[in-house]
Amino acid sequence: MQGDNHSVAFYKEFNNLLVTCTSLIIQSSPDDFYKSMNALLEKIGEFSNVDRAYYFEFNYEESSCSNVNEWCKKNVSPQIDELQNIPIELFPNWTNCMLKGDEVYIDNLSTLDPTWAPEKEILEPQGIQSLLSIPVRESEHLFGFIGFDAVEERILWNDSSRHLLRILGDNIGSVMRRNEQNKELVKKQMLAEELFEKANIANKTKSDFLANVSHEIRTPLNGVIGFSDLLKATNLDSTQEEYVKNLNISAKILLDLINQILDFSKIDAGKMTLNIEASDIRNLTENIVSIIRPQAQSKGVELNLYVEENFPKYIKVDALRLQQVIINLVNNAVKFTALGEISVNITKVKSSGHKATIRIAVSDTGIGISEEQKNHIFQVFGQADSSTSKKYGGSGLGLVISNKILNLMNSEIQFDSEFGKGSVFYFDVEIPTDIPDDILQRSELEETIDSNNNKANKSFSGKSILIVEDNDLNMILIRVLIQEFSKEIYLLEAKSGFEAINMVENFRPDLILMDIQMAEMDGKEACRRIRSKGYVKPILACTASVAEGEKENCLEAGMNGYMTKPIDKATFFQLINNHINS
Repeated sequence: MQGDNHSVAFYKEFNNLLVTCTSLIIQSSPDDFYKSMNALLEKIGEFSNVDRAYYFEFNYEESSCSNVNEWCKKNVSPQIDELQNIPIELFPNWTNCMLKGDEVYIDNLSTLDPTWAPEKEILEPQGIQSLLSIPVRESEHLFGFIGFDAVEERILWNDSSRHLLRILGDNIGSVMRRNEQNKELVKKQMLAEELFEKANIANKTKSDFLANVSHEIRTPLNGVIGFSDLLKATNLDSTQEEYVKNLNISAKILLDLINQILDFSKIDAGKMTLNIEASDIRNLTENIVSIIRPQAQSKGVELNLYVEENFPKYIKVDALRLQQVIINLVNNAVKFTALGEISVNITKVKSSGHKATIRIAVSDTGIGISEEQKNHIFQVFGQADSSTSKKYGGSGLGLVISNKILNLMNSEIQFDSEFGKGSVFYFDVEIPTDIPDDILQRSELEETIDSNNNKANKSFSGKSILIVEDNDLNMILIRVLIQEFSKEIYLLEAKSGFEAINMVENFRPDLILMDIQMAEMDGKEACRRIRSKGYVKPILACTASVAEGEKENCLEAGMNGYMTKPIDKATFFQLINNHINS
């Protein structure tokens, strides 16, 4: 830069050029950064009339630097290929200047100080007469340097021009830091996505494992509970009756634990969803109390229900999950109460527009909870203490699952308790109250349907049912249950999906009870093939699987109804009664 490089016009033009270059590099993305650097070096090189412009980048792990960008004037030999992975100990003075944030300005290579002999040995073979090198850094971190060589004739740089290039070097350093941070963010995002994917796979594996284990356990439990129910109805002496009763209770406790573990797994994996619909809250809680009251009365404890006067008859909730929470709270109260009373209280805390906040509270006169024990009751597989677990039993999952269900309803369990005097467990739920007036009472409607069905189905003579079941014990149990329902029904049996297809083609039964998880061909595939052959009569799924979406998958496959094992006799009879004449 000779002659007019001191003029105001030159300085102004050079300043505008560097602003343009700064904008170019700032607007670059990490992917096109080096392409933008090429353009920047070309613009400055041509304007300042140098012979080479370049960018070197440091590699601190290998203690070297490399020429990563280079622009050369026409007829000037490029040096980029020769200047790769140069050990930094070969030019110590240069490196020290760069690390300190100082520029390297050599106005005449021939008069270079002897202490710079290592650098001169590198620069002379390139035909360099003068050069300027500017550090590219951000704060204390040095990324590299930009340089400008004069080969054909010396070029002098004044203080103002060098100052502007220093600003440009700092701006490039800021962009380099930004790019590094972006790369780190991308890495972290990719790592987070990878961990999230692994967590999803782990959760799915865990859920699938628990679902499979549940199926394998529920299948024999179906036989244990089913046959013990049947055995209770036979002539037994008092000792045998007690044994069968204990067997049945133990099996149902095991089933309840399995269901709790599955529920916890669903919630943990984020797979539990709510099914909001209009529900008769009074009828729901009356059913709960009527079911649990005999157990409380056997201990000499009264179980009562109190519903606030003028409480809405219908509310919009997930009735099944709400029932699950209330049952857990009432069962806990019965478990820990030896004398006195348990009460379920339903009140309206507040209402506004078409919404209301209701409170459901379960109070007891039981053993209460100590201050120390209060910290443990919501822990997974935890109870108040080990002695409580030994004396009263239970897994400690009930309250945890109930609380997680309520979390889905934007609520949580709260409690007040005094050790030795009793406890109150309660929760508040905000619910919509805009229920259509024409909704009939899930009790009056059911009674009407049941009454009509019973009148229509007094005789089942000539009706046939195909039982598709690959477990011998379950086959026997279902056969006995159907015979208990009606001895006039003709029974057909198939132990696989393939056998079921052949039986349907040959006998055209009036109803099919289809197991789902069978070897060779599962029940859903068997159902699809049977439907493809023109069979239109009811097919009912009967499965030990309670996997998420299993019911929907069965209905999508062409089935008309769904029940789980262990089989509930009332549900079993109702499904057959509702469908066998369809």
